[in-house]
Amino acid sequence: MFKMRTLMLAWEFPPMKSGGLGVVCYHLTKELGELGVDIIYLLPKIPENLRHEFEKLISANYPRNKVKFYELDIKLYPYLRLEDSELKVYFSYTSENLEKYKRLACKIAELEHFDVIHCHDWMTFPAGVELKYKFGKPLVLHVHSTSYDRCGGNLNRELLDYKIEKYGFAHADKIIAVSRRIKNIIVNFYDVPPEKVEVVYNAAILRERIRELHLEKLKRYKIVLFLGRLTLHKGPDWFLRAAHKVLQFEPNVLFIVGGSGEMMPQLIKLSADLGIGDKVIFTGALSDREVDALYELADVYVMPSLSEPFGITPLEALYHDKPVIISKQAGVSEVLRNVFQVDFWDVDEMVNKIVALLRYPKLAEELVRVGKEEASYLSWRKSAEQVLEVYRLLTA
Repeated sequence: MFKMRTLMLAWEFPPMKSGGLGVVCYHLTKELGELGVDIIYLLPKIPENLRHEFEKLISANYPRNKVKFYELDIKLYPYLRLEDSELKVYFSYTSENLEKYKRLACKIAELEHFDVIHCHDWMTFPAGVELKYKFGKPLVLHVHSTSYDRCGGNLNRELLDYKIEKYGFAHADKIIAVSRRIKNIIVNFYDVPPEKVEVVYNAAILRERIRELHLEKLKRYKIVLFLGRLTLHKGPDWFLRAAHKVLQFEPNVLFIVGGSGEMMPQLIKLSADLGIGDKVIFTGALSDREVDALYELADVYVMPSLSEPFGITPLEALYHDKPVIISKQAGVSEVLRNVFQVDFWDVDEMVNKIVALLRYPKLAEELVRVGKEEASYLSWRKSAEQVLEVYRLLTA
């Protein structure tokens, strides 16, 4: 039997997560472990208030004997945070802190045997390159987003994250992109040969169907849902602009903005300026169970991202039997070809599609049916098998 031992570097793992990366890391390690891969997983120290939830997560249907976790005494967080109604800037991703992550990772690596190094996103890339040359092992960089995406498509080559990505890509033996869209960005904006990049799509699962919501008051309304980090490239402001126009045609609609992020004060002000403050609900940070409850509650799910590397949430919405509208600028549009797609900036077309799904239930049902059929071609097991094939090619 083919044996493989992987040193995996990341900056989050559930319940520590700010978006899709933690979800991907959980499912990918789970499936790789079940395929027989031994994984040494390096992550920042788990906060004590989340430790019980973390232990519970990796004890239930998780190949705990195949995944060995090391916690590094460091904090890594690449986004602005909103806490206590104040915007606070966290400089946890400075060069000094990334150097510390690299140093700690090398210390752990000296204690372990491994065949391949697998790094998730740019903050781990400097450590990955150092490990490659120190231990003579192949390096795989897994790209869940790029500086291009995080800038909303307005790339600034002077930013730290762009420089680190370009440096990492130059030294990687193989790059895994979560969509063809991301592969094209890596090739065109980072001067990487296309044969160096493999596309491995993400997937999604149905976590829970929450039937007893006891929210009858809300169900007097139709509900349109946005879920995600409240940051520029996710397009929550475009969602609110569309909401303003939808209400001119369908006044009995509520718009739920699920998630937290640095744009929260700006979005609250925008909803007030548009005169729709009484029709918009801002939830703040959500647990998985609360997210599942919102999917059940919604009538339409909208993902209006300016630049979305993949986009797991539309898959989750479909698994909850909800019709979706996705940005053409999202990687998941390569898979969900027959759901409603729209350019993020085309507010009028977004409005037309939202209103159509609210007014015509049969249309919504048919789009859910075809969307679920397309989504069924994705699975975390397939993704893990593709990753394992990359490992095999590099270690043959």
